[in-house]
Amino acid sequence: MLVVIDSGPLRLVAFVSEMFCVSPVDFTQLGTAYIKGLEQNPRLDRLSAAPNATNVNGLEVLEYEPRATARIADANLVKGALIRHPDGSVQSIAFFVNDSGLADLPAARQLVTDMIASLKPGPRQLVTGARVQLAGTSLNLDLPPDYTAYQQRGPDFDVYWIEHLVTLNQPAGRLGIYSGHHPRRPAHPAAARPQRAVLFGVDVQWRVWEEPATQGGAVVFHQEAFVPVPAGGLMRHVFFTAVTPAERAAFERIAETAAFPPGSRP
Repeated sequence: MLVVIDSGPLRLVAFVSEMFCVSPVDFTQLGTAYIKGLEQNPRLDRLSAAPNATNVNGLEVLEYEPRATARIADANLVKGALIRHPDGSVQSIAFFVNDSGLADLPAARQLVTDMIASLKPGPRQLVTGARVQLAGTSLNLDLPPDYTAYQQRGPDFDVYWIEHLVTLNQPAGRLGIYSGHHPRRPAHPAAARPQRAVLFGVDVQWRVWEEPATQGGAVVFHQEAFVPVPAGGLMRHVFFTAVTPAERAAFERIAETAAFPPGSRP
């Protein structure tokens, strides 16, 4: 989500991201390690994190700033913040100004400070650990504990994303369900293994393959399947990447529980 504030030629943008991560333990320690990892982006240079997270209206907020100019495309990073909600989930906000905004940087920083001070927990939480119907959709699926889902709308398609809520700084895979008329081309290699499955009530074949472990890394698991929808000529492309066998099994089970009620919009 973007929040854009214009004042003449000056522009400030707040870029808000749901990280689909949690912080069940020391938020300052985990957040500082995450901020340190951001320095791998050469455009961000070195970042300075606050020594401790602060409480802002019931939220834990860990702020950070660039130690020098941090330019991404035509935007300049002023400040960033990691926000831990009462349920442990973590979001991020990055505040940028355009080049004209650098001319009055103290005013921009004060505005950012005021915006952070105004943050409050909202009523919406990430659904997990239940049979759910995704908000605003007719898709039903089983979400094990620590998995959540949401919809991405396109001009003539929908993608339903299932995210694994892992601890901040830990790797995770992702399951996608595309529904539309123009799915992407198959990604599986010729040597991918077939594996029978029933998705949306249709007998299909998963295509299963792995990426070999890199130095210091782990095997990455991939699967995809294409499910034709007779009514309307739609195609569903179900695909995921998993970083552990347990995560792979969880994504398989979630995909197999996904269903649209008869007569509903797919």
